[in-house]
Amino acid sequence: MKSTLLAILVLITLNVMGQDSVCVNTNLSDSLVVYTPEFKFKRGIYLTYEDFKNNSPLPLSAVKTDLDSNSVHYFKDLLSHKKIYIYDNGQLRLLKNTEYWGYSDGRRVYCNSYGRFSRLDIIGSICFFVKISPMLDFNDVYYSHAYTNITRKNMMDPGRKTQADKYIMNFENGEVFLLNKKQLVSLLSKDPELLNDYKKYKGKKDVKTFMFIMKYNQKHPISFLK
Repeated sequence: MKSTLLAILVLITLNVMGQDSVCVNTNLSDSLVVYTPEFKFKRGIYLTYEDFKNNSPLPLSAVKTDLDSNSVHYFKDLLSHKKIYIYDNGQLRLLKNTEYWGYSDGRRVYCNSYGRFSRLDIIGSICFFVKISPMLDFNDVYYSHAYTNITRKNMMDPGRKTQADKYIMNFENGEVFLLNKKQLVSLLSKDPELLNDYKKYKGKKDVKTFMFIMKYNQKHPISFLK
């Protein structure tokens, strides 16, 4: 009899725990929104990639500055400095411009690459962005051979040579790769059917590349916390 009562109590406990688990998952799913280009990101600075992924930036109220946060030039002016000061657990802390992942102005997301910020032009399971940087001399041992002909006139200084490097990012873990066929195929390989279509498709390289990035993102949507 005692063993029967004990078994019933265990079953009741497990059932309650299961219900609690379901409730937690339901609440979490209710707070997630499938990403679309109309999604509104929270304004602020992403200290880490996880902050971006969780739509949980450092709020602007935690940044020590005299700048007007309502100004359209706020982030441009703030991040033009090599360092900023933030309040971290009530303590003022210095933050170099190479020490945080990026930021969002509420509409767009920008990722940080050694102090230079690039807008994520495509956000999805496969993200895409272009990094504009000064073109180094051919004799420089650090010259980047990833130079492409892509230009953004509004981002280039008149009379100054620049190079535009194309990158893709795996949303799952934040890994960034120079965009090329090998890296794209590696990401598409998670969807064998789509990868097979990619290999069969005949057309211009750039058109093919972005067509299948978009196809992959449509088949594998991502979500953000509200």
